[in-house]
Amino acid sequence: MEEVLTPREALRELLHDASEGLLGWDPIGPLKPHLGEPFRQLEQRLQALVGERYALPAWDAAAYRRHKAADRLAAASEACHVVGWSREDMRDALGRPGAASPRGRRFLSCRFNLPRIRPVSRRDYGSSPGFPGAHDC
Repeated sequence: MEEVLTPREALRELLHDASEGLLGWDPIGPLKPHLGEPFRQLEQRLQALVGERYALPAWDAAAYRRHKAADRLAAASEACHVVGWSREDMRDALGRPGAASPRGRRFLSCRFNLPRIRPVSRRDYGSSPGFPGAHDC
């Protein structure tokens, strides 16, 4: 049975990274520890202000676990379908997002047959016209 979110819980999900928008950038997870404690405090304070402004409910342990699993799955989807990472790259950087979930395994297996774009390199700007790098998973 799937859980239905209240409107405030849904808004909390949508705004969970609002501090990144206020800061003007989204640092990747592996970089964040190197940005130091002042950055972490600023990000937490901004996120708390967003929560206060929109009267967002506090996370309980179960809701936060579900949120983090969905967030890791979204990061893995972006890595696969947008950045072009291999499954091995994703496991190295993200662990095993969605591994415990049949829906997550299906999603990461690329059975949706969405195009995955490899990063553009200098050789893509040669004389050949067209859309560089498009290929299927």
